[in-house]
Amino acid sequence: MAPFTRKCSVVLITLVLASCSNLKEVQEFANESAKFASDTTLIDRYKSTFAREAPFLTTPAQRTVASNNDARRQKQLTDMLHLNYGVASYMQTLARLAGDESFNVSRSLDGLAQSLGKHPELGINEQQVAAYSSLAKTVAKGLTTAAQQAAVRDMVTGADSDLQVLLSAMKDVLRYAQATSANEKGMVIGRYETEIPFYQRQNMWLVASLGTEAMTAKRQEYEAVDGEYAAAQQALDRIKAGHARLREDVDHLSAKEVRLAIDAMTKEIKAVRKQLDGLKP
Repeated sequence: MAPFTRKCSVVLITLVLASCSNLKEVQEFANESAKFASDTTLIDRYKSTFAREAPFLTTPAQRTVASNNDARRQKQLTDMLHLNYGVASYMQTLARLAGDESFNVSRSLDGLAQSLGKHPELGINEQQVAAYSSLAKTVAKGLTTAAQQAAVRDMVTGADSDLQVLLSAMKDVLRYAQATSANEKGMVIGRYETEIPFYQRQNMWLVASLGTEAMTAKRQEYEAVDGEYAAAQQALDRIKAGHARLREDVDHLSAKEVRLAIDAMTKEIKAVRKQLDGLKP
């Protein structure tokens, strides 16, 4: 290899490594945000509300109301999941753009070529698509770190307003599910509070004792879940703030202050995600 060529290679590698390092916090923020948005633990709990309520429903009227509510919930689930997965897909894409291994120009351009599709009536067949992809890869070889940063900048700037709307919608969904959980808690605990004194008056102390233990466990369960709903909403606030910070400082993502701020938010999101793992069966 000629000395000049070696020097150019060293400079290019240095620039690429510096770029990856400078965008490390962006990649980790996007990765954790994607993992959080993909976690459906609380949605799954919302989905199974009726199964937990059923043993405590004592009248036909209660069962009818609960069944109707459950039917409504099942209809909501598809869109609730789409909302989460839509945000997750965006964050996964941002992570790919910001990460050294994730930012695969060849793979991305292959995808663009495939999305172009074949149109025989226009003379665009497999050969033309393959040639387009190959040419795009050739052009990509000349890209330096600026191309990666530009891709991140354009994506963050273009997506922020829509993302903020979707994240707010995710919070609204969580608040609704949390209110449903509170109603469930009131019904379940209320049943225990009614039944336990009855068995005590009948001197059925074993049944009353078992009921008290079960009620205590249920209280703890609902308190833990309520805390997870609150923590998840706080995590969404951190994602909103983190992405807004990326947009605000999109031309200064390598600045130490920005990187530290994004890193702190990422750690908070990760902590909540680990908390949610504790709710999984």
